[in-house]
Amino acid sequence: MIKKIIVLATIILLIVSCKKTNLVEGNKYQIISFLLEELAKPIELVYSPNYSGELLTRKDSIHQDSLFESIRKERAKRKFIVAVYPKLIPYDGGHYKYSSKKCIEYYGIMDKLMKLKDSSVIDLNKIISSKNDSILPFSVNLLSKDTKEFIKFDYFISFSSIAFNESYTKSIVMVSGARSKLAGSTDLYILEKENGKWVIKCKINREIS
Repeated sequence: MIKKIIVLATIILLIVSCKKTNLVEGNKYQIISFLLEELAKPIELVYSPNYSGELLTRKDSIHQDSLFESIRKERAKRKFIVAVYPKLIPYDGGHYKYSSKKCIEYYGIMDKLMKLKDSSVIDLNKIISSKNDSILPFSVNLLSKDTKEFIKFDYFISFSSIAFNESYTKSIVMVSGARSKLAGSTDLYILEKENGKWVIKCKINREIS
């Protein structure tokens, strides 16, 4: 009888553990996919006044429209290539909460993030993208020594471990993104799940270059 109880308890624990693992994994890739689509995209073209600060004439405006359309068509011919650091990086941003009151209601999850040591591999096949982008694992071989620009890809992104609240409706993750060796930033993203989708509730800049 005791053996049966032990076996039953073991089975229940395995089922609960499996469900929790699936819940963590599912939400992890939802967040990675969401933030990648939000951040890893071409710089938006912006209409601006001419060099004298005055508004563009109709002729200049037509010329600018034509130029922008050419750029958009050229962009459409090629994929936007995103290099993803292939592992989650344990958070090392320090005790931010002691130097700022921004997003104070999420500090409980921040405590969890600082304790996580997860460095698991990111399965790029589980990243869902609605765009026709090319996603590849980052390695130093993709960098060129003679230039500060990224030649073999357009955007670099890496993710820290991801901390959740008990109900998996709130999360926090640190993300580093860059368009070149000298143009990047590292930010803390605090997210909440609304109607089954993750949305950004707060963004805290950690570093910019």
